Amino acid sequence: MLTNGFDISTVLPLLRARVGWKQTTGYELAPETQVSKSGRFFNDTSFHSIVSLKNIDETREDIDEPPANTLDAHLTGVQDAAILTLLNQVFNQDQLIETGLSYSRWQQVRDKWPNTGKVAGMRINLAKTKTALQINTVTLAFDGNTPFNLYLFADTSAEPIYTIEVTPEANKQVIVELPDWIVRYDGQTNKSNWFYLVYFQDDLGGMQALRANTCWQETYTYSVSGVLMDVLPDNNFDRVTTPFTYENYGLLPDISVYADYTNLIKNTAHLFDEAIGLQVATNVIEQIQYGTRSNLTERITEEKLRDVYRDVNLARTTEEVPFMPGLKARYKRELEKINKNLFPKVKSRIINPC
Repeated sequence: MLTNGFDISTVLPLLRARVGWKQTTGYELAPETQVSKSGRFFNDTSFHSIVSLKNIDETREDIDEPPANTLDAHLTGVQDAAILTLLNQVFNQDQLIETGLSYSRWQQVRDKWPNTGKVAGMRINLAKTKTALQINTVTLAFDGNTPFNLYLFADTSAEPIYTIEVTPEANKQVIVELPDWIVRYDGQTNKSNWFYLVYFQDDLGGMQALRANTCWQETYTYSVSGVLMDVLPDNNFDRVTTPFTYENYGLLPDISVYADYTNLIKNTAHLFDEAIGLQVATNVIEQIQYGTRSNLTERITEEKLRDVYRDVNLARTTEEVPFMPGLKARYKRELEKINKNLFPKVKSRIINPC
């Protein structure tokens, strides 16, 4: 599922592994909680000395809420909250680029598509941009009720990316919801800008696709064209000598395109380490300050809490304290640095024609 410009199922485990939690005396952490590809840890004074397993354990609120009451689960939750806060602040531009039907049906015609043993459907051509295309639904138009498989193939792979069995109704439109059918030009498993939404005509039996005159919609980040292709051995099909048509072969997809920075995050994961650590430190400090659980050892006095508040919020010189940027000021500075690296200003260039 797309989330604010990135695939959360991909980037969350990736960034979670960048900075880890160090096991200390009296606490035994799961191996995955301790993973740190950067070599840095939230509780080794890298970000703030108050971030310790003991302080976190004695002030967390979920201690009596099974089954998510383990310290490992709590630490992961704190970490994930910091990661998502950061990502949503970095990637805060408008996400939806375009959405709607790929074409409109303006006239039904009497004839149907004969079954000639081909692969029929549509080729979707993605623009070379940081976007993700999601096929929300496909409307079926056939003259029978025979179930068949609908596939989505990448141009570079013989195996389908997605498969779903669909059941049309004779001479009636049926809208099929597609669960997270998402593709990217620069994806994690396929590097391609051509994708095929198709079915095998041999699977239809005696059923045929209804024909209709169509008006193809104007799009900005992708194009769609009808395809009717020869079947090759092993259920593959000919993608080299592909005849393109303006026909729809009984399929009408509803498509949305979103900004997508999943691969950018993956390739620059190290840029987020410092900011994630600072956000975790801030979250832990606020948990200690505002939590309802009592401090069992009474080690954090009101005076110490005032010092901690200053560490979080101070970003200027006062009469009492020399200038030292607080955690929030340091976090803001990291946020600016990340944005500068990921979204650099385009520099003007002088082109010498000689």
